[in-house]
Amino acid sequence: GGAGGLAATGGSGLHGRSPGLAIDRMRAAELVTADGRMLRPAADEHPEVFWAVRGAGANIGIVTAFEFEAGTTPIVARASVMYDVARPAPFLEQWGAAVEAAPREVSAFLYVGGGARPFAQATIVYAGDEAASAARALEPFVELPGVVGQRAELVPYPTVPLTSGAPHAGQQSAVMHGGLAGHIDRDLAQRLEVLLRSPGVDMVQMRSAGGAINDVPTDATAYAHRHQNFSVTAVAARPSPSFDVVWAPVRQRMDGMYLSFESRHRPEDVAAAFPPKTLERLRRIKADWDPDDVFSQNFDLSARTSADSKGGALVSKHDVSVTG
Repeated sequence: GGAGGLAATGGSGLHGRSPGLAIDRMRAAELVTADGRMLRPAADEHPEVFWAVRGAGANIGIVTAFEFEAGTTPIVARASVMYDVARPAPFLEQWGAAVEAAPREVSAFLYVGGGARPFAQATIVYAGDEAASAARALEPFVELPGVVGQRAELVPYPTVPLTSGAPHAGQQSAVMHGGLAGHIDRDLAQRLEVLLRSPGVDMVQMRSAGGAINDVPTDATAYAHRHQNFSVTAVAARPSPSFDVVWAPVRQRMDGMYLSFESRHRPEDVAAAFPPKTLERLRRIKADWDPDDVFSQNFDLSARTSADSKGGALVSKHDVSVTG
């Protein structure tokens, strides 16, 4: 977690559709390699490492510092909206349409609780301090069915991300399954409704993507998912086979993965996170800079699936069978 995990994986936030991902504003990094060398990758120095750091940094080296080009959006409009979701599927379909129709100044996170009668809360940010424009952009979200409470205000953006102030222990008991989606169509919304009503599922989070995120070419960074409009994450209090089972139908409709929101890092999860050309390029860079696979704790780029080995079972580089 923290800035390092965010900035080395992508960096999706409540301001993303306007300036893009955190990695899109990265201009350089400091990195310790597997053999102990210190590099400063940038566009004109070790450009292949710099490409890899922006999306797969944890598997290439230990990043000790980042250099970003700062943006300038001091004041934003922040809205909090609560919904009583009687029928999750049509609500989620309408939510998805509202996000896609919104101007890129709007970024939105939706949290839907699991259970027989889901309750939803949204945080929506408009990147700008012009009250009338913000009100027009936010209006479709307060016109969705089931609104039971709302609040909007102009605030400095640093006050938008919520923090507890507690020390970061780097651990959590909850488990997550996640993926990326181009659209929240009727079929996906119905699958998400089944997921939400399943025992043991605490929450589904939907983050907006698109906008400036999708302006970047797919091969510009190791994070190559530049056409999807949503990140979908399911959360359970503890791991269980049943959670994996109820997630599976939703996963079938996912189009890529953001690794920070997936608790499992099996070879097939890595393959979902990086398209084939991206993954092969990453493996070439890793072979140059980490041939002994020192950095494999977060996700292992060198582990290969049956698609690589043309075998029936999933096989890792260490010939350990992976199932599930």
